Amino acid sequence: MFKFDLTTLELFVSTIEYRNLAKASRENRIASSAVSKRMSDLEARLGVRLLKRSKFGVAPTSAGLTFYEYARKIVILAQLATASVESRSSAPSGSVRLWSNMSALTRSLPDEIARFSQLFPLVTIELQEKTSEEIVQAIEDGCADVGIISSNVDNSRVHAVYYRPDDLIVIVPPGHPLAAKSSVAPSEISGLDNVGLQFEKGNSEAPRRIRSAIFNFVDKLDNCWLC
Repeated sequence: MFKFDLTTLELFVSTIEYRNLAKASRENRIASSAVSKRMSDLEARLGVRLLKRSKFGVAPTSAGLTFYEYARKIVILAQLATASVESRSSAPSGSVRLWSNMSALTRSLPDEIARFSQLFPLVTIELQEKTSEEIVQAIEDGCADVGIISSNVDNSRVHAVYYRPDDLIVIVPPGHPLAAKSSVAPSEISGLDNVGLQFEKGNSEAPRRIRSAIFNFVDKLDNCWLC
């Protein structure tokens, strides 16, 4: 089977559309004699006459017109393939080091990362869970590009913008003095023993044990409330 090269097909399509070898050669920036030879070689390989030549130009034969329809589709597909690759190469790419506290990481962030990845498939997100204090320090030191922190953490050393509100949930056992309240101020729980999920650096086992205990505890509660 005869294998066509794309340049020859492009020249053939141009020749049919311009009805002139000289114009086709100028459009493709190739010598007119080279275009003529390629057309003759193409006809010889196919064993059929594709062009009717005259002093006024060229016109397709019946076989040439049929071949033109297929050649034109191939040329267009090649152009579309090239454009598709070029558009991807100009799209944003690289990696973003995103550090987040656990509250955002377990709530809104997963869905938003998924939407971001659909819009920017060539961007890789390197996600880490850290405390808000660690995140601010990492941004300042250049170890992270973007961070999500709590609003009560000092962020004066970095550029910070509002992200989204975050509801705080306090869980108490049945019969606790706070259980009957519909809302509570932070000052009301500041003096009480509590279990939280922010830990000092260097202790990775403690968070896992305490989180497990919290989840088991929540499963046994009869009621909880939102403040």
